[in-house]
Amino acid sequence: MPEQTVAATHPFLCYAHTVEIHIDFGSIITGKALKLIKRSPYGKLVVPQAQVLDINFLNRPVGSTGVAEFAQPCMRAFAAQLKLVVPKVKTVNASYCWVGQKSKNSVPSELIGRFVRLMYFSPSNFRAANFNSPRSCKLVPNFTSGITTFETDWKEHYQVKARMAHLNALTLVGLAISFGHTNDIRTLINSHDDYIVVYPNLIHLDLLAKNTLPQLHKPAINKGAVPFPKLRRLNIDMEYPFADDVLFRGNCKTLQHLTIRPDIDTIDMLNRYGIFTSTKYKRLKRVYIGKQTAAVDTPKAIVAQFVVRVSAHALVLIIEDNSYRDDFVLSVVQSKALDQLQYLDVRNFDLTLCEIINMLASMPSLTHLVNNRVELGHQFDDMAVDELGDFMLMSYFPLSKNFRHWSCTSATTGTAEEVALCAVLLAIACPRLPCIAVKANHYDVFCERIHELVSTEPYAGFVELIEPLPKLYGSSRVD
Repeated sequence: MPEQTVAATHPFLCYAHTVEIHIDFGSIITGKALKLIKRSPYGKLVVPQAQVLDINFLNRPVGSTGVAEFAQPCMRAFAAQLKLVVPKVKTVNASYCWVGQKSKNSVPSELIGRFVRLMYFSPSNFRAANFNSPRSCKLVPNFTSGITTFETDWKEHYQVKARMAHLNALTLVGLAISFGHTNDIRTLINSHDDYIVVYPNLIHLDLLAKNTLPQLHKPAINKGAVPFPKLRRLNIDMEYPFADDVLFRGNCKTLQHLTIRPDIDTIDMLNRYGIFTSTKYKRLKRVYIGKQTAAVDTPKAIVAQFVVRVSAHALVLIIEDNSYRDDFVLSVVQSKALDQLQYLDVRNFDLTLCEIINMLASMPSLTHLVNNRVELGHQFDDMAVDELGDFMLMSYFPLSKNFRHWSCTSATTGTAEEVALCAVLLAIACPRLPCIAVKANHYDVFCERIHELVSTEPYAGFVELIEPLPKLYGSSRVD
């Protein structure tokens, strides 16, 4: 009779899809990890249906030098034991980070790549946090290949990390890089012998900078180069780092998600190359506009017009910067270009009910709106509250048949009462608006005000138009 496994005594293990391991890599190459995994209950542990193995390697300095000569047999033995635990694994996700300071006793980086290859295949993902690369590029080919996801910073040893990206250019699907200088980014596309590197299968590119980068010369790339022809997601969470359109070349039929921080130079460049004309980027469905980082302020009207143009085919638009609020609202209303937009998040914008009405009229597909504060606006200054319901019904019904969810993120109690009044008025004009979201600490005030309004004679007749009323009372909370 074979020895009973842990999976048999713990049935949930039979159905687990993913196994996650956090381990000090030094314990693998010294043999300590093998002794641990063979002990009870780990020695009998089997996850028979697991398809994914997530391994997070911690690299602490090992206790003594000279461990490299024993590393290979220890790694083979541990990998063989690990295969017994997850016999059907198909995907290995390897992440790697340093713990403490790198020292002469730290595990050589290339050993981790060798260990992962001792599993069934090269890792499908490699995520590097606080990654210190080998100083010599000669070590990189010994590290690993076949990587599909690579996350790292470009601050230390960026030439070696660039070499690693180049070696895996054919297989990379996702790439995320945090930069320290704009001039470093050229190495992502230019190889050491100045050839253009193409990432033919890359679909997700993140370019990040936590702080504003020094004002350095932005590189321009050969006009014929198309390094990212299949991008679906482009996240530029920094000042646009190139002097030309290299990030947008060849992907106008594939790009679906875009994050960008518009400044005057970037907008001028994109206009010059005709990037966001009406016939291009029709598959671009999600646009996130971040705050400007450039030292020179961009005219607000130019930014607003650019946002409307880049979002012409978008279903989702999120705007972080509220400095061009007035110009954006005016551009939306005047151009009527966002007729496909379904979700608009302008959580830092203060809007009037008049502006919301005009925007809804210009965006017939809109289902969700998120904004900060709201007030009635000058159009209603001379009208009594009792008159507003009839006015909305006669003037605007049906304002929008698609608008279903409105969120206000403001934190003032007085605003909750104002939101409640505006909510009732919008519900009268928009027959499918059952959900208004406010902050949790103002929820009670919000509901009390709505109850007061619908209990009075002028608004009691609109109960059917504010259907379904229980859901309106139970509106979502914005925490």
